[in-house]
Amino acid sequence: MSKPFARALALLTLSLASSAFAADTTPKDAATLPEMKAAQDAIAAKNWAKAIDNLEMVLRADRFSADANNLMGFALRNSGKWEQSFRYYNEALRLDPKHKGAHEYIGQAYLQRGNMMKAEEHLAKLTAVCSGCDETKSLMAAVADAKKNPK
Repeated sequence: MSKPFARALALLTLSLASSAFAADTTPKDAATLPEMKAAQDAIAAKNWAKAIDNLEMVLRADRFSADANNLMGFALRNSGKWEQSFRYYNEALRLDPKHKGAHEYIGQAYLQRGNMMKAEEHLAKLTAVCSGCDETKSLMAAVADAKKNPK
């Protein structure tokens, strides 16, 4: 490699690195964002629209957050936006295949949509992750109740 070419390459690399630093395109940790806390508060208040708005901001900052994707699925499901909710739950599980909350919530969603087979599939995956945790107990009870009281 010639010296002028190497020097030009080094300058270009330095220039790109400094512009990327200046733009601060580093993903943020969703858990530390104030919008995540606002979303959780909105969910607790069952203000689904506000939760969705805040979670959109969180996911713009950290689209790889399984927790944020799971909560978005939950808020969308409770808003009656079923197809969108399943996309976010599945993204959460793609990012973290052992995400307890996502398995519980998607299982609950499948029960609400009358798909016992898929609900039981997620219950089995959840049981493999944590057989005695609250998420497993909750989904197990919901599955048992759905079997006793089919819609």
